[in-house]
Amino acid sequence: MLYSNCIHQQESKDINSAKGSHTFGGSRFTISVSGIEQKPTMVWERTENKLKPLLPSQILSFCCQKILPMLRDDKLSAYTEHTRVENESSRKIFRATPWYRAEGGLDCGVWYDWANFAIDDLSIPCQMLCFVDIRKLKEGNHFIKNYAIEEDATYAVVRKFKSPPVPIPGSNFVLSGELSESLYVFDCDTIESEIAVVHNPNSKSNSDNNFFLVKNRIEWLECFNNKMKTL
Repeated sequence: MLYSNCIHQQESKDINSAKGSHTFGGSRFTISVSGIEQKPTMVWERTENKLKPLLPSQILSFCCQKILPMLRDDKLSAYTEHTRVENESSRKIFRATPWYRAEGGLDCGVWYDWANFAIDDLSIPCQMLCFVDIRKLKEGNHFIKNYAIEEDATYAVVRKFKSPPVPIPGSNFVLSGELSESLYVFDCDTIESEIAVVHNPNSKSNSDNNFFLVKNRIEWLECFNNKMKTL
């Protein structure tokens, strides 16, 4: 499930309250630096998870270098799930976990969902790598790659498309774009919608960061009507 986004209409277990009607939960862990070498460290909260795979070192280093210095705390609380409640009958659970219902570091247990984020008046596809509870911000202005961290909230550490994806020739439903190798941090309240994204290994680009994006079903009828108008 590395590249496909799956949204579940079910109630997440073990959830804490976050801003508004949105919640975070799943398995909890902390990120900090430890020892003389100030090594990035991740610790699962539950002892039964202590042998589970950890997040990649790139993500842990990013959190320690970019997020922790903003806080009046030496630990960053993080989670593997974020639930958005649209109404009483609709819950969308986004997952970002190095393991999900799998023993060991199996590829089938890696689950990093995708979503469109509203960034600078653009809708940018992002792959969510973990959810962090940024609290106790120090005084002053805080930025990560020119994006402001302005208030206590739940944020997602993500990889994002370099620019909005564009339709591929001959299709109204499938778009393509290139993923940035850098990591970013965006407020989860900027999530617009769930999306489905798959790797494009046959791209003519020299980069291996090219992906296809499939429009959501809610947009299919609009695409069909627009096509019919041209016939």
